[in-house]
Amino acid sequence: MGCYNSAKRNPPESSLINRVLGAIERNEMSSVKSLSKKICHFKKIDDEIGEIENIKLNALGYALWTGKIEPFAYIHRTLNASIKAMEDLFIKSELTSLHIICAKGHLEILKYYLPHYLKEITEMPEIQEYTTNFGSQIFIEETSNLNISSPHYLPIHIVTIQENLPMLAFIHTHFSNKSYIPRLLDMEYKEEITGENCVLLACRKANYKLIFFFHKTCKLNFRVKNNAGFNGINVLLDGYKTGDDKNVMNCLRYLVEKIGLDVEYKHSFNLKAAKDQEIVRYLEGKLLEQGIFVKKHDFNCIQPIEFDV
Repeated sequence: MGCYNSAKRNPPESSLINRVLGAIERNEMSSVKSLSKKICHFKKIDDEIGEIENIKLNALGYALWTGKIEPFAYIHRTLNASIKAMEDLFIKSELTSLHIICAKGHLEILKYYLPHYLKEITEMPEIQEYTTNFGSQIFIEETSNLNISSPHYLPIHIVTIQENLPMLAFIHTHFSNKSYIPRLLDMEYKEEITGENCVLLACRKANYKLIFFFHKTCKLNFRVKNNAGFNGINVLLDGYKTGDDKNVMNCLRYLVEKIGLDVEYKHSFNLKAAKDQEIVRYLEGKLLEQGIFVKKHDFNCIQPIEFDV
């Protein structure tokens, strides 16, 4: 329940709103407290107060957007701002609070917010069924050559693409002893167009730390394949266009030698995709161990992974 009365607007509403938003952004708690109480004289705390990038926000939503934990907690706890009302505004803008938190990397907000989200929001069917391409449009730099139009990334996918290990570690720890994980934060859940989940996205990013974390700490299934039927090795080499050859090599060794992914699976694709000579020699050597004598020059140019959209 928000605070509201019909007192005369003084100072003017627009000026006061701008002042309180500025105080939130600067994390000036004394100003946040005094100005937000004045706003409550003529506007409910849950009412929309403006837009950023066509995203509708109320005071609680603005604190979440800016990642300011103290104003967020104060507006929520002391002013009784409704998390559901904030979420309803986000839905009108075709995204969710978790997309914003994860895309912007607001870990402290997530630590405070997640228990309330699980209690109040996960019962909303529109949230449980919701996916968005918002994250890929605004926050995510394209890092692969996938032939896809608009991936419907969930918040957990966005965290992985942004390689935010501290946030992933918090999410894993939070749900490690719980029987229910909301789909938006489920590391095993696949993005619907590509069929790639956190494991395959980590492979595509050639992020050794994430691969190790998902394997050793999270115990995720690395036998998964995407919608094109490609496994972690295939995706690793498809995602590798430019960058650190040594890092890709370390990831490849881990996938083959520690996790045990099948180097023979779609091996022609792997050899065509491989650019670094050390990687090529490694693949050829592993195939030879299995009685398969092939060389990279035996194959034509690589064809990128494509998905039906």
